Amino acid sequence: LVLLLLLFKALLLWQGLFLAPPPFVFGNMESLSNNWENIGQDVESVWRSDTMKQISAIKELIQSTRSSLQDNPSDGEQTIQKGFKTFKKKTKLLSETHKAGYTKLAKFSTTVTKATASSSSSSYSTLEYPSITEDDKKHLYSLVTDYLQRRGEIEACKKLEQEAGVTLKTENVEIMEQMHAVVVALHNRDIHPLQSWMVDNSAQCSDRLLLFFLRMQILQLVANGKLDDALQLAQTHLPPLYTKHNQEIHRIMLSFAYGENVSSHDDFKYYFSEHAWSELAQIFTQIACSAMGINFASPLTLCINAGCESVLHMVKWKELSLKTNSESVWYEDDTMPIETPSESAYQPFHSVFVCPISRCLASQSDPPVVLQCGHVMNKSSANSLAAANRRVVSCSYCPVKTKISEIVEMKRW
Repeated sequence: LVLLLLLFKALLLWQGLFLAPPPFVFGNMESLSNNWENIGQDVESVWRSDTMKQISAIKELIQSTRSSLQDNPSDGEQTIQKGFKTFKKKTKLLSETHKAGYTKLAKFSTTVTKATASSSSSSYSTLEYPSITEDDKKHLYSLVTDYLQRRGEIEACKKLEQEAGVTLKTENVEIMEQMHAVVVALHNRDIHPLQSWMVDNSAQCSDRLLLFFLRMQILQLVANGKLDDALQLAQTHLPPLYTKHNQEIHRIMLSFAYGENVSSHDDFKYYFSEHAWSELAQIFTQIACSAMGINFASPLTLCINAGCESVLHMVKWKELSLKTNSESVWYEDDTMPIETPSESAYQPFHSVFVCPISRCLASQSDPPVVLQCGHVMNKSSANSLAAANRRVVSCSYCPVKTKISEIVEMKRW
């Protein structure tokens, strides 16, 4: 629940200070934003309107000169000299107009510099933070190790374990290496490692992964003119998916009508782009992580992204806390004083959890637990509901029932 707090702890450990940015960050941000919008409109007017008109004039000059040469070949030298003089004037004017756009952008850079310089004398306040514990360090090492494993940096993980003097979890090392190799191959447009993985892990393959994989394979074969191979692949693997995905399969079979031109058709050209290969790699990573029982997103990446997105909110709260002499409250009981929004996680972060059943705060002795339906409640509430219903918890928000053995406890880190 407090992954963000761990990130802040690590930053404090490395820097030793909690720095409050100068007031211009909030005071002048709106004026800078308005200034940028005005400059953007001016630059767009210069580059899209004036510049394009001058380019069109140059094209017309070239065309008219070519026509004159064809009509009067005997006057060719005079026509070329006259056209060249006019061409030089127009290109010079085009260069000056284009330069005017960069001049306007440079003015905005100067405005930002002046705004920051005006607050350079602002004093930075510091806030001592309690020393980080060994458990905190272990959690941080665990986050870094998980990130390195996902990237296939196994040697770096071993080096970290050796230098930090800790024993890290390595149950999924081989699976992580294989998963990373498949992802790298997909980004290089090599689908064979994924095909081998799907054969070895057919039980974990979802319909979404299988359908996307077959669509990519079939379209590639059709585009290469191998219609018989594409048809055989479709007849072998698509029938079991037809009941749930008949519309998608109809679209796939429509590709045969376009033959080798399928890659240029609007309905299919996406699947020949880099974005399609990236999407396939993302779907595979989600399936592989689910099979290992780990989150799709790296906790370290989640912490950093959420920290970057919420830093302005934290700075604003810091300024308010300095005015109200309440700056020491922010780290008490390992809780954050404000809600931390996050666009990358599609939900805000909270450092506290209130059970919707008992209306009590979660704690280490009574942590929150997740039911099979995804809803969350305190462990004591889940035990009470299970005791009254033969070890089965009936969710209060939906009709899904969860066995007490299937309940997952939410960890703090």
